[in-house]
Amino acid sequence: MADLEIDFAKLTELQSTMATVQTEFGLAEAFSEAVADLCGHDGLAGTVKDFGSQWNLRRAELITELSQIADAVRSVHDTMKELDQSLSETVESYRSPAALRAYRSEPLPTPIPTPAPPLLNASRDGGV
Repeated sequence: MADLEIDFAKLTELQSTMATVQTEFGLAEAFSEAVADLCGHDGLAGTVKDFGSQWNLRRAELITELSQIADAVRSVHDTMKELDQSLSETVESYRSPAALRAYRSEPLPTPIPTPAPPLLNASRDGGV
C-alpha cells in the first residue's frame, strides 16, 4: 500500500507566496498611473495609460483566479490536516491496551469447508 505524504510546510509556504502575489497585483495599478505621468510625452503617456487600463482589467481577472487557487490550496491544507489528525486518533485508539485485549480475545472465524475440485484426467471409478 502506498504512503500518503503531505508537506504541510510547502502548502503553508505556497499560501504565503500566493498572498504576496495577490498584494503585488493589487498595488500595480497605482504604479502604472505613476509611470504614465512621468513619460513627458502626451502620446507616449496615452499609450502607457491605455496599456495600463487593459492590464488593469486582466489583472483583476488574475487576482480573482489567484484568490480561487489560494482558497483551493487552503482547503487542501485544512482537509489534509484534519485527515492526518483523524487517522492518528484512529491508529492510537487501536493501540490502547483495552483495544488490544479486545482484539486478541476475539475468536478467529471458523473456515467454511468447500468441496474439493475434481481431479484432472480422473475416471469416475477412481482410475487415472
